[in-house]
Amino acid sequence: MNVLEGPDLDQQVDEVVNDLAREFERRLSPERVREHVMLAYSPFKDSRITTFVPLLTRRIARSSLRRLV
Repeated sequence: MNVLEGPDLDQQVDEVVNDLAREFERRLSPERVREHVMLAYSPFKDSRITTFVPLLTRRIARSSLRRLV
């Protein structure tokens, strides 16, 4: 990893999964949270510019998860 690049995208998406799994732990399984995060991430996974991909993924997944609970 180049120091200027920061964490790689997969690592950042894993952090989104972990954060949302903690947020929804009393209502949804970690597997269900991961499923929704990966669905939210899928349109962005081949993006050339990835700066906001984790943020957008988090927002979309959180919105989707909130509709479930």
